[in-house]
Amino acid sequence: MSVDYFWIDEFLRYDEIEDFQSIGQTQIRAEAVWMPTLYLMNAASEKITYRPRELELAFLYNDGTVEGWLSTYFIVGCSLDIRRYEL
Repeated sequence: MSVDYFWIDEFLRYDEIEDFQSIGQTQIRAEAVWMPTLYLMNAASEKITYRPRELELAFLYNDGTVEGWLSTYFIVGCSLDIRRYEL
């Protein structure tokens, strides 16, 4: 499963031309900025909590947008009663 998530952090905005010589985006370690904690509530075994690991990267854009992504696998399940469906 892959999840891309975005948010705007007003404190991370910068002027790309004056402050950083036209650098409009950069990659940073995910642990260097606030990253949301993601929960998978209907996991087959137990609730799964995902927090960014220290080697993961996030994109930071000059308007304060932060982009993170999650690529992993989860085992999920649901009960299904198929007795009423025709075969």
